[in-house]
Amino acid sequence: MKIGDFIIIFIVLGLAVIAFLSFSSVAGDLTQDNGNTIITDIFEDNEGHYALVKDEKVYLDKVDGEYYIDDFGRKFFTDDIVVLSDAIGDYHIYDDEKYYVLKFDTTYYYDSEGNEYSSDEVNDYIVEVTYDGKVLYKFYLTDITNRHIVIDEKGHNELIVKDGYVDMIHADCPDQNCVYMEPITYDSWYPHIICAPNKIVVSVYGGDHERLDDIV
Repeated sequence: MKIGDFIIIFIVLGLAVIAFLSFSSVAGDLTQDNGNTIITDIFEDNEGHYALVKDEKVYLDKVDGEYYIDDFGRKFFTDDIVVLSDAIGDYHIYDDEKYYVLKFDTTYYYDSEGNEYSSDEVNDYIVEVTYDGKVLYKFYLTDITNRHIVIDEKGHNELIVKDGYVDMIHADCPDQNCVYMEPITYDSWYPHIICAPNKIVVSVYGGDHERLDDIV
């Protein structure tokens, strides 16, 4: 190689390093990018909700919404699903098959460029088991080595928590989709087990020891 070629390569590498450092600086100001969601503190003043980006207020639009999750673990927004009901509960038809669903309420924050913001912090991982929205069990995933949980509410469900995984080992629901689902852990692509007929939801999510008030 000629000296001129080395100079060009050096300049290109230098520009790449500068671009990377600039991006890292911006990402650091936003604290954490969780997929398409920017994880940071969200504040409120007389003008509305905002986040601090490089010490500047970025005002956000607050949108209250809802979505459905079927007992195969698929998520649908209300505009994308037709919900029907039978004696067991709400369901929808997907690929000519019936799947029971549960509805969840949520709040979204967006800036003017369409970026989504959230104030959820990931400092530890918690297992939460709910029936019809009511919390039955809540405990730290890392604190459990072997736990058998039996739930007798609308129906019968059994969970095993072992070696950092949560598994639905038995249920008396008609479709058994919750039993067929893979065990979940902190880095599962979809960290939920849904038994919609029995209205049981098992979730693993990030939390904070100071926020967890009731460990059952």
